[in-house]
Amino acid sequence: MIPLPVVALMIVSDAPSAVEFDCDRAIIDGEPSGSCENKLGQFIAAQMGPRVNGIPTIAIHYQPEWGTNLYNEAVALLQRRGHSFRILWSHELIEATAGLPGVPDEARVYVWSFDARTQRIAVRGSRTVGTVLKIRTGEARGRQTRLPAETYCFEKASSRFRRCR
Repeated sequence: MIPLPVVALMIVSDAPSAVEFDCDRAIIDGEPSGSCENKLGQFIAAQMGPRVNGIPTIAIHYQPEWGTNLYNEAVALLQRRGHSFRILWSHELIEATAGLPGVPDEARVYVWSFDARTQRIAVRGSRTVGTVLKIRTGEARGRQTRLPAETYCFEKASSRFRRCR
């Protein structure tokens, strides 16, 4: 498979300064990444994320892997630390496989939310087996079951989110 070009430009404003986020030249977790693709995967989109510990974040949507009969999408929260960006948390958003003849399609779709008061991330998910059409628009059909809820807590010592105990 030929990777698509990675292009991202995001302005993260935190008065009085603004940060230009260029995915191709970003330094992630202290290492020059060459591009976000080396650290995360194929770039899809970037948007403002929540303020974590009082500092703004960027939510990067990306494909960690791809291939025939496979579609995955994930999100990572990045926070600026000097001239570098640190990955605070990442999680799958969509894990979908198209079945081969006689094998049903399957998709796991996750939705996340951030509670600014508790500095926690809640993740809810569902698994659909059957005809999984238009998964990105939420129009999947088939037998659907809820997945166990997940909660992630921010640890100041490591500056990362970990599963809450």
